[in-house]
Amino acid sequence: MELQFSFYKKLIKYIARIVLPLALATAILWWMYRDFAWDDFREALTHKMDWTWMWLSFPFGITGVPGTQVEAGAGPHGRTSPP
Repeated sequence: MELQFSFYKKLIKYIARIVLPLALATAILWWMYRDFAWDDFREALTHKMDWTWMWLSFPFGITGVPGTQVEAGAGPHGRTSPP
């Protein structure tokens, strides 16, 4: 009987580790976007946006500066000289 109880206890913990974060994330996203005008958003993406610049920016990354270049300037002990 103890083995069966242990199995269910582990199963409940496993389900809680997955279900609770997903439920919390769903609740937060619903709370943030509950009054959002999705029709206006879709119209802006399909008709009002010039996608040329978006497609041109993809090869260079969204930020334009790779993270390795940003990290390379700091070094292991931080910046030693003023910028």
